[in-house]
Amino acid sequence: MRARIAPDELVGDYVVEAIIGEGGMAVVARAAHRVYHHRVAIKMLTAGVARSPEVVKRFEREQRTLLRLESEHSVRCYGGGVHEGLPYMVLELLEGRDLDQRLKQEGPLEPHEAVPFILQACHAIAEAHARGIVHRDLKPSNLFLTRRHDGSACVKVLDFGISKVTNSPTDEPTLTKTKMVVGSPYYMSPEQLISSKDTDARTDIWSLGVTLYELLTKSLPFAGATTDDVVRRVLHGEPTPLRKLRPLIPGGLEAIIMRCLRRRPEERWPNVADFAQRLSDFGPEHGRFALAQIYALVPPSERDAMRASIADLGPAMGPRVHDQTTVYLRQDEPSSGGTPAWMTAAFAATTFALGAGLGWAMTLDTDPTAGPRARPAAMSPNPTPAPPPTPAPEEPDEDADEDEEPPRNPLDLDELPVAEQPPAPSPRPRPKPGPSLPPAVAAPRPSPAPPTPSPAAPPAAPPSPAPEAPTPPGDIEF
Repeated sequence: MRARIAPDELVGDYVVEAIIGEGGMAVVARAAHRVYHHRVAIKMLTAGVARSPEVVKRFEREQRTLLRLESEHSVRCYGGGVHEGLPYMVLELLEGRDLDQRLKQEGPLEPHEAVPFILQACHAIAEAHARGIVHRDLKPSNLFLTRRHDGSACVKVLDFGISKVTNSPTDEPTLTKTKMVVGSPYYMSPEQLISSKDTDARTDIWSLGVTLYELLTKSLPFAGATTDDVVRRVLHGEPTPLRKLRPLIPGGLEAIIMRCLRRRPEERWPNVADFAQRLSDFGPEHGRFALAQIYALVPPSERDAMRASIADLGPAMGPRVHDQTTVYLRQDEPSSGGTPAWMTAAFAATTFALGAGLGWAMTLDTDPTAGPRARPAAMSPNPTPAPPPTPAPEEPDEDADEDEEPPRNPLDLDELPVAEQPPAPSPRPRPKPGPSLPPAVAAPRPSPAPPTPSPAAPPAAPPSPAPEAPTPPGDIEF
């Protein structure tokens, strides 16, 4: 059995380029595919711990766990195997640093920086909980800060090596004994310090609260000179108030964190989605995208209980965002199949506008004081434009009503029976100019008296064509 891998060594289909990390249990190397040349990270157990069957089983279970997770904020696993007796797994290669390194290099974070990091971690943990997986080792060093292709920050949750699979009872009894304690004591819940086997998803909520507390203060809520002091204070003491170390931190944010650190699990946030929903009030707007993804992982049967739990908190916890919560919950609900209200309103407004415009146009056409209407050029049988007509003289009408009827437009084709109109006659030669007379129009009633020239015709108007012979009823000629 080899002690460790070395550069230029072939592990599976990957060529080792360099060792980028080493611990007591595993070595992490950067490697490239021998054919496709894409880079990955190879995590391999050291020779000392690879002799332990229990450690090997945990390592294999971590690989199976990572293969089940699909969140953007969980490190991706591409497979694994055994190289010269040493188990290994192939992971995505991350470039950046973990939050513990950033905390040591730059000091405490501001709420608008720390809250989005924790919300992204909540997305990975919410998916793990939905699949029956409890991480049990959340801390700043297991939250890796990298960058997406667009340059935005992305947090990846690492190291599911001591995770607990609650829906796989065949694995857990052999890997976690009843009184066995695994994890980092500074971030472990009271029940995990007593027995790691008797834990559920609420132990991760405790660890998330301790992590956020440390990111904001660069201190631990249960500080102590030794590990025993820390354990004693976690089991029997109270956390240091956050605002005692950072007085400018909002009181509502402090209350959210302190609820994560309540000793009794039933007094903490019931699930990660509840915790993330309240936490998002103190982060930037773009952090709500992760919140929407977290709610998508919550079973529909639990959403009403979550709303009730949030509503019972009261105004002391800070701003309320029930409206935003409702929007997020509706994003993954099936559509009812009806027409949206905005589409119905837009259709009604468009129909009303078209109807009003059409009515206005009809009013202009039927106005008796607007004068004769010009005939469209496309309808004229004669391409030569007709001269402007002169007003027709008044003529007596025995059948007229008491109210005087407005003068008839001799060029209005709408008043003629459409069914009786024969095909348009061929154009005739234009007659020589003569005295200005209106064109004769035949009507079904008695022929009117011969028209007389209009004395009111303007002298500058061009002459009208000579009157043609009377035409049969229903015809009109120029």
